[in-house]
Parts: sequence; structure tokens; C-alpha cells
Amino acid sequence: MSLLEEAPRTHSVRALSDAKLVQIDRHDLQQMLRRNPDIAVRMVRKLSARLASTEDMVVRAYASLDAQAKGSSERLSEASARLVALNPQFEGTDLALPEKKEITIGRVDPVNKIHPDVDLTPIDPQISTSRRHARIFRQGRIFHIQEERTTNGTQVNEQRIPSERPLEIRHGDEVTFGAVRMQFLVE
Repeated sequence: MSLLEEAPRTHSVRALSDAKLVQIDRHDLQQMLRRNPDIAVRMVRKLSARLASTEDMVVRAYASLDAQAKGSSERLSEASARLVALNPQFEGTDLALPEKKEITIGRVDPVNKIHPDVDLTPIDPQISTSRRHARIFRQGRIFHIQEERTTNGTQVNEQRIPSERPLEIRHGDEVTFGAVRMQFLVE
């Protein structure tokens, strides 16, 4: 990261045994990436995984701190939610959200072993949703949605939501994942 951003390095390492090292400066790295784009793809995947992990920790920490600050003793079972398809071909398809604090929404990808809690694959013939498209997390009866790794975006009531920022969603809101239109309902 230091080579990519021209910033001071944030970590140091110490070898536990004899080692051979290769010194790579910014110019060398750029030349390697130009000659072998697969290296760049692997680096992007690794950085993406680290970012996702960090985002997960931030969301969990935020949810935990918020619950502690409110002194919330509400149980998750006090609020059950579901998504109902609005697209004409699948209108009325009802997807109950699991009774969890955090729910992933997207498409199944068996090759990469991605299995979201709410699978939109059957109602997304255009493949417009990402594998890890969005996340819904809740505290008692309050629900938030956060866009994850998506190409085609997420909208609430026809407004694109900011990427990687939680937004409160309410009973009756229309939520669109890519081209999949759904209504969010809370009981």
C-alpha cells in the first residue's frame, strides 16, 4: 500500500530465520503490474477482502456501541421483516429475512462459496445483483441497509443510496437491488 499511495509504511516485519529479499520500489511495482495484470487483480482482490473485513468490524462496532448507548434490551424476535418482489414476473414473491442482526443479500456463487442469507438469484434472471449486494442490519425494530460490493447499485424509494453508508429503512419502503424491485415490510 505504501508503494501505491506514496505514503509512509504502516507495518514492519522481522524474519525469524535467514531469508532472501527482493527490493521493489514504486517504479518496479508499476512495471510488474503493466507486464502481468494478474498480479494487479490478485492485489485488488486481497485489498477488497481486507476492506470488507474492516467494514464488517466497523458495522459491528457501530451496532454494539449504539445498542449499549441506548441500553436496548429489545429482542430480535420483536421485529420480523420480509422483502416482497414487485417486478411483474415475480410479483408477490415473499422472502422472509432471517432472525439475525445482520443479513446479507445477493446472488449465490457456489464456485466462490458465496451464500447470502437472502438469495435473489431466482428472481433476478438479468443477473443484475451482485453476489454480496447489500446488507440489512437491525437493532430491535430499527433496520438499516448498506450497499456492499455492487455494480448496479441499490436504491431506497428510487433514490440511490450512498455506497458503504448505512441508511435507515422503514416499513413500506421500496428497495431496488440492481433491477430487482422489492418492498420492505416489518411486522
